[in-house]
Order: sequence, then C-alpha cells, then structure tokens
Amino acid sequence: MPIAFIMLLLVCVMPISMTWVAKLGAFRLRDNANPREWRKSLSGYRERAYAAQDNTFEAIPFVACAIFVSYLLRGDHATLTNLSVLIFVCRLFYCLCYLFDKPTMRSLFWAGAYIGCVALFFV
Repeated sequence: MPIAFIMLLLVCVMPISMTWVAKLGAFRLRDNANPREWRKSLSGYRERAYAAQDNTFEAIPFVACAIFVSYLLRGDHATLTNLSVLIFVCRLFYCLCYLFDKPTMRSLFWAGAYIGCVALFFV
C-alpha cells in the first residue's frame, strides 16, 4: 500500500482521536443517551477537541480527492508521498494547536495542509 494511502487512513481516524480526547474521563455511559446535549456543556480543551474533530471531518474529502487524483493521474510518486506526509503532519499539528488554544499556529498548519492538497493536483 502506498504511503500516501496510509497517511489518508491516519487523517481519517484523526477525528475519532479528537473525540476520545474530549470524552476521556468526562463522558459517562448515560451521556450516550443524548451526546449532543452533553457536547453543549463542554468548555476549554474538550470543546476545542470537538471543534478539531468537526474540522478534520470536513477536511477528509478534500484530502482524499487530492491524494486519489494525484495517484490516479500517475503523479510523481515521491512528491505524492512527501506531500501526503506533509498534509498528515500539518493536520496533526493543527489538532494539537486546537487543543492547546494556539489559533495563529493552528491557522498556519491548516494553510499548510490546504496548500499541500492543492499541490497534489499539479504533481
């Protein structure tokens, strides 16, 4: 399996990891009856973890399309690999910046991942 596909898989599981961060130690089984109400009660890093989850879910289609288009059009394999790793790393640090409330750095990592996706259409 190409490394680019592994990076895509990691981006796809990233939202669930943010959910775990938000719920760890605070979510009780009875909260599962109405999780959206429970989510409204969150603040701090737990609330930001859910925001990171939402944004990461929204990014998955663009990341997937960019990787698949580059792969299917037989883009340079090394460039595809490097850009997909860059996208994953940027998305990872994006989530960490969300958790630690670093909005400027978060925006820079978001832009890095976005530019990496756009670049995949031209390799």
